[in-house]
Amino acid sequence: MQLITDSSPTLIDRPQTFEEMSAREGFQAPIDHTEHVLKAVLSEYHFQRQALCGLKACRTPHNHGFLVITESGIETNIGQYCGRTHFGEEIFHTLQADHQRLRERADLTKRARDLQASAPSIEARINAFMNTNKFGAMWLTKVRAELYALIGSSLESLEVAQQRGELTVKEYRQRTEEEIENLMAANKGLTRAMARDATAVVGTLEPMPWIMFDCRGRLITGLLRPLLAFAVQDPNQIASPKLKDVLKSFDGHARTLDEADAAAASALRFLSEENLRLLALWLPPHLKAKADLLRDWIGSEKHANLLNGAI
Repeated sequence: MQLITDSSPTLIDRPQTFEEMSAREGFQAPIDHTEHVLKAVLSEYHFQRQALCGLKACRTPHNHGFLVITESGIETNIGQYCGRTHFGEEIFHTLQADHQRLRERADLTKRARDLQASAPSIEARINAFMNTNKFGAMWLTKVRAELYALIGSSLESLEVAQQRGELTVKEYRQRTEEEIENLMAANKGLTRAMARDATAVVGTLEPMPWIMFDCRGRLITGLLRPLLAFAVQDPNQIASPKLKDVLKSFDGHARTLDEADAAAASALRFLSEENLRLLALWLPPHLKAKADLLRDWIGSEKHANLLNGAI
């Protein structure tokens, strides 16, 4: 077990078992607490198997406690309440607070170092998605351009539909005279004009995370640039509150990368023939010409190229 030298000489890696802890060179148990003065809390621990308290006056089995060191250099373990009971509330509270502050700082520094070490792989993944992936940012731009050429500003209406979760596709038709008469007979007060039009649900459009995902904003501006700026800083020179805020800003970086891949996958599903035919039905009646253009495009060379990831 190594000392965490960049935080404190009295802060050690958390022991994972009682056997690991009791094998330390200075460890003794049981000891008489009346013959010792506490110097510091070295670590908290959480064991699956219970361990006996290292104080002769206690010896209560417990799962959670502290490894402590005395002024004479002897280490022992005490249960989570024994420090206050046997060494005094004020003394143990101070030592525990000192330890907690050092532990939090060490954990922050480790998280920062780990994030900095991962920066090259994150950068490589982002650069690949933005520039070289077959189904990446450039391909998504091509998808948007092709669809805009086909359906125009209805692409913006699709974005609104995705935001609202309104992806149901309905087919409109006019009822036959017989249907109108039957419907009016069953619903007194219903006018012929009201009874004439009918709708039927024919399907649901594929969800469109791709239409909402801002590749450059999320990956470059929001993640890569701040990460590369942080990667060259020394965490030891950043105050804990500031370091905590910086690390929090990167908490969702893995999710952002996954969402980029998911956006591209959703665009590929959206380009399926079945979904595009639903899209043609989703377009309002006054855009019949665009719907026909979309139907003619399905199965074309341009459509096939997009399905194959060509840009």
